[in-house]
Amino acid sequence: MNIVIVSSGGNVSDPTTKAVEIIENTLKDLNVNITKIDLFNGTTEYNQITSILQNSDAFILSATVEWVGIGTNMQRFLDNCWAIKTDTMFKGKNALAVVLSKNGEEEDAVMHIKKSFQMLGGNTLEQLTGMIKDENEIMSNPTYIKIIEKKTEDFYRMINQKRSTLPTKYNYIKNNSGQSQITHQIIKNDDTISMSKIIKKEENKIVEQPSVINYDEFEKKQENDILEITKLFKEKLVSTTNDNYRKIRNSLTKSFVKEESKDLNVIYQVHIKGPEDVDVVIKINNGNLSFDQGIENQPDLTITIDEKAIEEIVTKSKSMQKAFLRGDITVKGSVILLHNFDKLFKLD
Repeated sequence: MNIVIVSSGGNVSDPTTKAVEIIENTLKDLNVNITKIDLFNGTTEYNQITSILQNSDAFILSATVEWVGIGTNMQRFLDNCWAIKTDTMFKGKNALAVVLSKNGEEEDAVMHIKKSFQMLGGNTLEQLTGMIKDENEIMSNPTYIKIIEKKTEDFYRMINQKRSTLPTKYNYIKNNSGQSQITHQIIKNDDTISMSKIIKKEENKIVEQPSVINYDEFEKKQENDILEITKLFKEKLVSTTNDNYRKIRNSLTKSFVKEESKDLNVIYQVHIKGPEDVDVVIKINNGNLSFDQGIENQPDLTITIDEKAIEEIVTKSKSMQKAFLRGDITVKGSVILLHNFDKLFKLD
């Protein structure tokens, strides 16, 4: 695994530099190949930065908030990356932003880096932020060390496992092939590359900004996806409703007492309340029993019951009459027909 550390700090009193040291040591213990780009000490141009970024599996972007913002060095680095083709350097890759401050404002700074990284084609940006007034605390506080090491290990696992993430709007920004070429010069010392600025080869050419994909097409695709998901949920809902209807129909059919239904012509409407409401129509006509799913216009008796109570009735643990006396059901019509229901279906 190859990880590039882009560091904009360098002062002895810089808390971010201390944190990066811990991160670097942790990654080395995990056998990670590390290349550092030092933005603080460099004064010379470079011409191989693109190949270094292209060959990396992930990035660590570190900056210290002096007052507000991410500092000149890190901003210049991001600007330079924006000015050149970045589709193969950052596309689909992840980064860890390490942003510490002594006076606050680190949250705004890390969000700025995150947005910039995603606009450059990057994928997910994890973050390690905090306000550290004394840089010596990082190396002397075991809790701080443990937090940094744990965050680094989590970031390593995310890269090693090639975890997928949901897309963002910046995934739909593409680079324009008409951008002008860039030349660089390089100084390499102990795997540390120093950079301060990038000079354009042809100053008379304007660097074109990336064009944005047609968002109307994207929104149309989202709309179609939502409709497809809605369709699947509806089909699942109908399937569950049908299962409940068949269960009730089969149970009542088995328990039907035909002798009790002679010379009887009655229609029961049973409304079962639950996550998926079920409406069952039970028709008895001179010994003949039939069922239908839906709403009857003029039933002789309408029974409203919840899903749990009907389950107790069809499993023969409670009669319809007992459920009514306990207040588990409500009826509309003749209560005598409710009493007949227990005679017609021997459920208890």
